[in-house]
Amino acid sequence: MEIIIGIILVAIALIIISLILRKRVYDFVDRLESWKLDVMNRNVSAQLTRIKALNLSGETQERFESWKERWEFILAKDLPDIEEYLYDAEEAADRFRFSTAKKILRKTEQNLQAIEKDIDKILVELDDLVDSEETSRKEVQYIQPTIKNLRKKIAQNRFQYGKAEVRFEVELDELGELLGNYHDLVDSGNYTDAKELVTSLKNRLNLFEEEIEEFPEIYRACKQDIPSQIDDLY
Repeated sequence: MEIIIGIILVAIALIIISLILRKRVYDFVDRLESWKLDVMNRNVSAQLTRIKALNLSGETQERFESWKERWEFILAKDLPDIEEYLYDAEEAADRFRFSTAKKILRKTEQNLQAIEKDIDKILVELDDLVDSEETSRKEVQYIQPTIKNLRKKIAQNRFQYGKAEVRFEVELDELGELLGNYHDLVDSGNYTDAKELVTSLKNRLNLFEEEIEEFPEIYRACKQDIPSQIDDLY
């Protein structure tokens, strides 16, 4: 009689343990299912739509196609595979194959991590591209009229610059040419290169503005003040 009771208790204990283990598998499945839904609802499609407003050619076209292809593969292949894995894990748990279920869930978790890493990379690159375009466009809105105003300032105050006027005009021509190169890069969809060029152009323009402001005083000192002081010595 004691043996029978012992067997019954062991059976009950095994059933309880099995139910606990199966509950853990189900909870893990639910967590991964929520993760999968969160991945599916990421706003990659909306971000890709933003890129369509840009000039889709050259570098931008290639990158856009790469992002779009990867996102579509995630939706059409990777996430359905995740759903299949979760179903297999539940099925294994129902058959008390908890070791198999655990392996499936670990693999599923790793796959979700890889998918999310890819999505994060896509979103970062998308943001970088859009920010590059927006930042460069705003910088150019400052650079273009600044070059024009500097050219006008030199033309109206030639006597303050003397022969240096020619060199300054050459510098302005070079800055204007770089600005034209920016527009060419944008037209060809190379927004990253365009941003680098604009950054370089802005730094060069800032230095040139300082030089334009400081030169008249230096020129006057060299042409009038210093010679006058030398004459006073003799």
